[in-house]
Amino acid sequence: MLRQISIEGHQASYAQLNPNQPKTIVLVHGIMGDHSGLLDLARRLKGYRIIIPDLAGHGSSDTLKSEHNAKTHARFLASFLKALDIEAAVLVGHSYGALVCLHYSTQYPDSRAVRQLILLAPPYPEHQRNFAYLASRAVYHTIRITPEPISQRMLASNFYNRASARMFFVSDDAELKARLLRQGQIATRKVPKRVATEIAADLPSLPVVKLFNQLTLDTTIVYGGKDKLGNIEHLESKITNPKIKLLKFDDFGHLFPLEEPQKTADIILQIINQPKIRANIGSK
Repeated sequence: MLRQISIEGHQASYAQLNPNQPKTIVLVHGIMGDHSGLLDLARRLKGYRIIIPDLAGHGSSDTLKSEHNAKTHARFLASFLKALDIEAAVLVGHSYGALVCLHYSTQYPDSRAVRQLILLAPPYPEHQRNFAYLASRAVYHTIRITPEPISQRMLASNFYNRASARMFFVSDDAELKARLLRQGQIATRKVPKRVATEIAADLPSLPVVKLFNQLTLDTTIVYGGKDKLGNIEHLESKITNPKIKLLKFDDFGHLFPLEEPQKTADIILQIINQPKIRANIGSK
């Protein structure tokens, strides 16, 4: 299922499901993840060809010669979509992947590769000063000053992952959380220290509100009422772009595409297939 493609001299890996379907959804994972985290969601998006790239420096994709940040990952995504000759896809990003998709859509507004944008739990660095945000920043500052073997062991450690789970998981399913933690540890071990620190250094300076208000694509932002990584209500008050619809689901946390793949798939398909009621799906 995992495939390789050459992009500007770099090897990029991606997963593909339902290759014979005429319509395409591209899923983009979050920081320190890879395609595997979105496979449960992908399997539930029936009737669509699903493409899930490993972002540069993640999974089995090569690192970039330049810095790794939302802008360069957006350029990587543009080259990836062009290399696969993708047109008129729905682009769906989760967490950091949502910021990559946001950057892509503002950097390449005339591209024919994407016709609709769905952003799941996009972080909001401009107004994140809660405990989860501050704890994440402290971790990445620690990584920056420690040797790579130590920093990688720390990120992949049970202690770090269990602490992260307490902040970001909302599911009571112990078996599910254990499986997702193992999956996350495997993905984390593949990410070089340079990649993690470059992304972390870039995040606080991202002008998310400005980028949202520049979008020309039909865009839906889906966020959870239990998401501790940001103040989405504050973001909502700053968005003036009529192209954007916001949907809030009270029981969702930051990792809802992983914890609730069936519900997330249902939401995505309803957004795609019934655009006129996108604003009325509600917090059910």
